[in-house]
Amino acid sequence: MLTQSPGCRKYQNWNVLSSFLLVFALALNITTPAASGVGGATHVAPSGITPQPRSLVVPLRVHVGESRKPIEAWVPVVQEINHIWFHQARICFDTRITRSDQISATGFDLWFAPDADGMNGYYVDAHDIRVREEPELAQVDRPAGHPAARTAAHELGHALGLAHRQNSDENLMRSMTLGWQLDGEEVRMARTRAEAIGTLRKDRSPCAVHLQEEPEVKRR
Repeated sequence: MLTQSPGCRKYQNWNVLSSFLLVFALALNITTPAASGVGGATHVAPSGITPQPRSLVVPLRVHVGESRKPIEAWVPVVQEINHIWFHQARICFDTRITRSDQISATGFDLWFAPDADGMNGYYVDAHDIRVREEPELAQVDRPAGHPAARTAAHELGHALGLAHRQNSDENLMRSMTLGWQLDGEEVRMARTRAEAIGTLRKDRSPCAVHLQEEPEVKRR
C-alpha cells in the first residue's frame, strides 16, 4: 500500500516487509525475493568483510524523464541498488525518483535513459551519472537481478571513490558483468567517502524509495 504526501509517494510498507523478510532469510540461510531481487543474488557481504555497526545514508536523486518506462518500474531497480550497497557496506541511498531534470543540492544525481552515449553507463561527477536503462552485461555465477541496478551500483561506486577492479567477473567494480561483490578495502574507501557527504544512523534497514512529482526542468 502507498502512503501519499505532497509531491511524494512513499513505498513504506514494502520497505518494512522487505527488511523483515531479509532478517528471516539470513537467519535461515535462505534466499528470498526481498533479499535477492530477480536472479537470486543475496547481496550479503562475502566472507572477510568486517560487519559495519552503523548505516551511512547518502541522498540520491534518480532522474527518469528520458526513460521509456513508467516511473513505478524503477522502484525495484533502486531497491536492488540499495541491497547491493547496504548489505555489504551499510551504505544506504535515500532515493527520490523523478521525471524532473532538476539537480539535487546534496548527494548524487543519476539518470536512467535509453542511451548513455553508446556506453552502459558513465560517471562524470556527483551530479552527472548516467546509466543505460537496458545495459548489456555478461553473466556470472551469482548475478545481480536487474542489469540497470548493477550498472547504477557500479557507477555509484565510482562516485564513492572506487576504481575498476577487473580480477573477477563477480566484482561490482568489474566492467560489463552482472557481478555485485565488494571487497574489504572497497567497503572502507566507500564508507570514508560516504561519511563526508552522508549522515550516520543506527537502524539496520535499507533506505526508503520515494516517487516525487516535480515540474519538468531542463538540465543546464
